[in-house]
Amino acid sequence: MYKYERSFWETFRDKNGELECSKWFYGDEYSDEYLFNDSQSLPRFGHLARKALMHYLGDHYNPHKSAITNEPFIRQLIQGFIEYRIQHKTSGYDWAFIDNFLKKVIGDLYGVPLAYDQHRIDQGILPPYRGILHDVGPQQA
Repeated sequence: MYKYERSFWETFRDKNGELECSKWFYGDEYSDEYLFNDSQSLPRFGHLARKALMHYLGDHYNPHKSAITNEPFIRQLIQGFIEYRIQHKTSGYDWAFIDNFLKKVIGDLYGVPLAYDQHRIDQGILPPYRGILHDVGPQQA
């Protein structure tokens, strides 16, 4: 029987007869509920975290594996970069630093060797993207 010979609703079933829409993105109901809806997991940054993971890991990215522990951490990092720019009123993002930093962290978390520039990470956020709070020295009494 060809796919178009079946009813419309049958086309939504996989080869085992399970509805495609009933499958979980992160592998189980609890993980989906936590990562999509729980405010502790920062769902607002979920799309950016998944995009970064898919970009850096490519075929190594599997949302069913380690997502409940690793993805909220990546979401926190992304939130931190955004908050830094807002707090320090910088003109933009230091993309070279963010790129190398995320490569290092994601590569270490998932055990995938990603090439990154350690020297660039050691330099930190550079001007004009560095906030003025970095340049404040010790207070004189």
